[in-house]
This record gives sequence, structure tokens and C-alpha cells, in this order.
Amino acid sequence: MKPFYFAHLFVLILFFGACKKTDTSIIPDTSSSVPVNFSVQRTGTFVTQSSSPATSGTAQIGLDAAGAQWLKFNSDFITETTSGNAIVVLSKSVNYSENTVLAVSAISKNGEQYFKVSTPIGTEYSHIIIWCMAAKIPFGNAPLK
Repeated sequence: MKPFYFAHLFVLILFFGACKKTDTSIIPDTSSSVPVNFSVQRTGTFVTQSSSPATSGTAQIGLDAAGAQWLKFNSDFITETTSGNAIVVLSKSVNYSENTVLAVSAISKNGEQYFKVSTPIGTEYSHIIIWCMAAKIPFGNAPLK
């Protein structure tokens, strides 16, 4: 076989094997039950990044009846979860940078789910990013409007 073929095969193996299961215990699991009277403040639609597995669906930032902030993924949310290594972060830009993100939770399933946001957030957080910790790549992002 030609060297060109092997180079592409190596890249594919490296990419798909890179986001293997690692320790996400440093990221809190803030998934919780459904908040009472969830009121939407901002909404975003996910777009796939990094040629990773498809990430799509809608997310919302909102408040519950007690004034606590929540991040909601709607029932149409889909991303790569089999690696056990994806996390949800709020970001001040479309790009992930440790100085501009707030880790929300590890993520282990698709579909509707809620995450309580422990640190009050304002409009400075403009994106939700699904981040693969092992490969250090975004699976997708949702600009908040």
C-alpha cells in the first residue's frame, strides 16, 4: 500500500482513539432533577467541531423558581458519550481556553438533562462547549443568544 494511505489511516486511528476514557472526577457531576418553573434566559444550537462525531441539538440557560441558574440540554441533544471523557463547559468565546471557561459537569448521556450552575453566570459566557478532556478537542459548541 502507498505511504499516503497509511498516513491517513494513522490519523484516523489516532483521532478516534484519542478521546478514550480518563478520569473526569475533577469535574463535578451537577446533573440533577428537573428544576421547578424553569424560565429560559438564553438559547443556543450546537454545531459540530473538530471533525468529531456529530454534536447537535439545543441548549438553554435559565433560572428556577428559587433563582438558581441551570443549563438545560433539550431532548434533541446528541454528542459522543461512549468515551466517558466529555465535559460541558461555559466559555467566554467559541474557543476553549482554561482561562475563559467554567466547567459545569461531566456528560454521560444524550437527550434532555439539566445541570445546576454553581457559579452565577452573566452574559460574558457566550458559548457552551462539549470538550473531550483526553484529546483536548471540542466536540461541538452552542453560541448563546
